[in-house]
Amino acid sequence: MPAATEVSATAAAEAVAAKLRARVHALEKALADAGRDRDKAQVERAAAEQRATLEEADGQLAQRARQLEEWRVAEQKKLSRERRVLERQAKALLKVTDRKELTLTLTLTLTLTLALALTPNPNP
Repeated sequence: MPAATEVSATAAAEAVAAKLRARVHALEKALADAGRDRDKAQVERAAAEQRATLEEADGQLAQRARQLEEWRVAEQKKLSRERRVLERQAKALLKVTDRKELTLTLTLTLTLTLALALTPNPNP
């Protein structure tokens, strides 16, 4: 009977070992799942942080685009105003006689006046 007891003890030990192996396997699987869940949570947190950073950057970019558009409109108005001023100045300069033209006009007027003064009047 001692042999039967040993066989029975061996079978019982093997049964306990099998249960322990199954439990170890289950625990390893649970640990792996927990690790995946933890990794997944970390990835989700990182993704949320990246989304927040991206939204902030998008907001800053949109604000910068608005500022740039406002600056562009202001510059267009300023350049348009400057162009109108320069056009008026150019038009005024075209109306002003230059020194050479003024001298010629005065000379011709003086010559004509002298010619008329020196010409005898045919109808006295």
